[in-house]
Amino acid sequence: MSILRIRAAFVYVEDMKAARQFYEGVVGLPAPAVDTPKWVQYDLDVSAFALHLATQRAPAGAGRGAVICLEVDDLGQRIERLHSHGATITMPPREEHGYQLAEFEDPDGNRLRLIQLQ
Repeated sequence: MSILRIRAAFVYVEDMKAARQFYEGVVGLPAPAVDTPKWVQYDLDVSAFALHLATQRAPAGAGRGAVICLEVDDLGQRIERLHSHGATITMPPREEHGYQLAEFEDPDGNRLRLIQLQ
């Protein structure tokens, strides 16, 4: 018995409408496969990325959370777009282990990483 893959990653958000505008309009996620008031899921190749309406937040100091990595084919353009829309770039683009990566925060303060394979 083994873990086969990450099937889904989801991010808790305070404002679903604003989160969708950011993730669809700025980050570039496709049209959602599931669209409900509390759950919006984007199916990506072999995994899913979802926004979940926050109903309860973790208490302060509960941990730093996880970093979700999204693979892209245009890292430089994505970072420029994020920056132009006021997103906080927490780690500017750099090369590491044969790929390029950068990190940013969404409007709810969730950290995400973009990677581009070379």
